[in-house]
Amino acid sequence: MVPNSISAGLFALLAISIQSSAQSPARAAFSGRAVDHRDYYGEGIKLKISGDWRKALAAWALGKEALATQGESDPRVGIAFIELAAEQSATAYYEQACDLYDWGFSQADPKEYEHEIATEIERTAPILAEDDYKTWRSDLEKGNPALNAKIRNFWIEKDPTPTTKTNERLVEHWERIAYARKSFKKAGNTIYGTDDRGLIHVKYGKPDRKNLLVLGNRLDEIEGLRELYNLSPEAMALIKSALRNYLAFAECEIWVYHSLNEKEPVIYVFGQEAGRGFYGLRNGVEEFIPDEAFRGVSSRYTAGILPGALLQLMYYNDLYAFDDSFAERYDELKSIWFRSSHSNRFPNDNIVRGVRNKFELADADNPARRFAPVDRSDAGNAIPIIQVSSYPARFLDDRNQPELVFVAFAFPQGLGNRKPVERLHESAKPDYRIHYTFIVRDREMDEVQRTSSSPIAEGDHTAVLTTPHQETQAHYTLAVEAFTQQSQTETGTPIGAGKDFFEKITPLDSNPQQLEVSDLVIGVEPPAGFEVGLLPYPVVPSRQIRKPDALKVYLEIYHLHLDDGGAGHFNIDFRVVKFERKGKKIARAEMIASAFDFQSTAPAAKESFTISVANLKAGEYELEVEVQDKISGMKKQRSAPFQIAKERQG
Repeated sequence: MVPNSISAGLFALLAISIQSSAQSPARAAFSGRAVDHRDYYGEGIKLKISGDWRKALAAWALGKEALATQGESDPRVGIAFIELAAEQSATAYYEQACDLYDWGFSQADPKEYEHEIATEIERTAPILAEDDYKTWRSDLEKGNPALNAKIRNFWIEKDPTPTTKTNERLVEHWERIAYARKSFKKAGNTIYGTDDRGLIHVKYGKPDRKNLLVLGNRLDEIEGLRELYNLSPEAMALIKSALRNYLAFAECEIWVYHSLNEKEPVIYVFGQEAGRGFYGLRNGVEEFIPDEAFRGVSSRYTAGILPGALLQLMYYNDLYAFDDSFAERYDELKSIWFRSSHSNRFPNDNIVRGVRNKFELADADNPARRFAPVDRSDAGNAIPIIQVSSYPARFLDDRNQPELVFVAFAFPQGLGNRKPVERLHESAKPDYRIHYTFIVRDREMDEVQRTSSSPIAEGDHTAVLTTPHQETQAHYTLAVEAFTQQSQTETGTPIGAGKDFFEKITPLDSNPQQLEVSDLVIGVEPPAGFEVGLLPYPVVPSRQIRKPDALKVYLEIYHLHLDDGGAGHFNIDFRVVKFERKGKKIARAEMIASAFDFQSTAPAAKESFTISVANLKAGEYELEVEVQDKISGMKKQRSAPFQIAKERQG
């Protein structure tokens, strides 16, 4: 019997979808039993528990179809689908998993699914910027429906291949969670039900190097003290006896990432606190040594030595060959012991405690870890990354309607067997083709427009993309892909990919009674031989200016008032301001100022001018421009940052 909540027509649609397996692996596995639309998630969970994971995925896939036709979504369904697909390494379902995950947050009420969304925020937190995490939590508490778009936007911008249906970074995230749950079970304190290794694995993936050892497993490491201090067998026996009170033979696991920081490796140390306590992420080796091993006064019961000092010596010796950071500490400790041996006395207790305190402070505020990126992904490493520089600018078209113009430059390093062609007039051609895709999304992060473009000239990497600019547009994706010359369509596998994103850009005002000015386009003069007409304005846009070049500026003015003779009159004042950081404050210093008077024969005007930067030092600057209509008195300001690059030596 068909449940009342599902119409006969919808039931028939679901039955048809079950019979067809061409479009969806998950649909093909489901038995066809109709499920109440309010319990698709629960039905899938039951099937998962029973061990039939394919039917569980099918139940959730059908749930998505049924709910989507009613304009509803359920984040539990999307999360459960991708979680199970990753657990089973079911790669055939990954495209569908990404679709369901994204759909799950498209219409969901944050209050209705507050618990599930809160849990998902915590699962995402390790790879989420701190400010974004706070904003998401605040939005959830307030029931802000904009939270859905923020979650979708986060994963859209993480996607290394925005033009495809599979979000490889999202898949990688869930694969890492699945691996962590299977592999890191010494505690269950993280959101993933793993020990702290699981959290670091989700952030950065597998370490570049790792070491698992038992600290202090060899008491004979301190036999060198016998000769260094001319100790009797009885004294050595006392020392070893004292050590055994604090020596836990702690298991220590160390992960090293070399790709997170250019200057030094980022090291994570895992083990039990004081060698006996809770297993988790430790600040450093010092946390394996009980504090009481450094307390009290040396006595005859310990042969005049603090046990903690010997544990230090042993533990860093164990790690000496693994990384220079441990070797340096061991050498420092060894030097202290060697110097004290000259007076045939063990190191002073205060000196030993001071060194420990220094090591602990350094571990607690480790710059390499502190400045490590939020996450590291390997998802985009399958093909070379193409660097993209894109410059959006707002204009009004000939019909006085807002438009958005992107000029983009691709820098496909290392592709093919030739260097990239940098200027249009050069005759050499690369053995690959560049293809641009421009994707526009609305406030809910639903895709509303997708256009493609090739470079403006054969053999070039520059593209111009123009789109009507509407208030409802909230997000822009500019994707670039490289294909071999033999590839017939852009549906093939790219040999390189890159991307750029822009959040909401407010359109210009088309009210003819209000003075309006385009965005400032700043850059340099087109090079000799460059066909200027291929660009939408006579400037090669750039935010970085070299000293030999001059700063070229282009702007358009709209809605000028005309005098009785049909002429418009306006002036342009500009200032170049330098920004300098002085402590925590940023100072502004006006470097250049000037003004131009113009006359126009129409309500709109296009103007460009050049500013010499030859006398300016390298640094951060901003161009501030004010346009005034002399007839109406109205004013409009625009500004644009730029940088003067340091001159190359030699």
